[in-house]
Amino acid sequence: MVLQLKKAGHIALIGSPGYGRTTFLHNIIFDVARHHRPDQAHMYLFDFGTNGLMPVTDIPHVADYFTVDQEDKIAKAIRIFNDEIDRRKKILSQYRVTSISEYRKLTGETIPHVFILIDNFDAVKDSPFQEVFENMMIKMTREGLALDMQVTLTASRANAMKTPMYINMKTRIAMFLYDKSEVSNVVGQQKFAVKDVVGRALLSSDDNVSFHIGQPFKHDETKSYNDQINDEVSGDDRIL
Repeated sequence: MVLQLKKAGHIALIGSPGYGRTTFLHNIIFDVARHHRPDQAHMYLFDFGTNGLMPVTDIPHVADYFTVDQEDKIAKAIRIFNDEIDRRKKILSQYRVTSISEYRKLTGETIPHVFILIDNFDAVKDSPFQEVFENMMIKMTREGLALDMQVTLTASRANAMKTPMYINMKTRIAMFLYDKSEVSNVVGQQKFAVKDVVGRALLSSDDNVSFHIGQPFKHDETKSYNDQINDEVSGDDRIL
């Protein structure tokens, strides 16, 4: 299965820890890096889990990296994102276009796509920045797509997000969850069960597509997963 990011909109993947949530984000990160120059795509990584995003921070498209204990840094990022949303909205009004994509075609200017990737959104609820972060994310998921600002996140349960934010997540994916009812909260009435298998997932759609999340590169049994990430970051010419 191929997930087209532009059509997918904001993405929420809900699953139990240890079943491939971070690997899903790695796939998104490497796909963005392989198809965009660093001036065309800026990725902001919020690593609220177990440092699973740290190995990819040397990718030139990664604009910044955050952990949950960096309260001051996150507060600054929230202000920057809110300002950037307002700036891009003013551009749309000034040029009388409905999206940043239209603005690029009209002017030839390069305004980067902004990708916000959050691993383990559950941690936000226990943080001192919960309210301002959630308010920013509600604004981002409501207005961001026309501004080429896209959110992809993982969590252990759907209610880790406030309802106004969750309803803006166009693409919802369920991995294995110990609470079976939680799968229905994510994908609705499902035709298939999500098996207790690492990487197995179910896409919320009319057909409830079942698929498997693989590694973002060809598997090499002689190397560890992190070694393969390092090889790709340091020497693979597929990264622009």
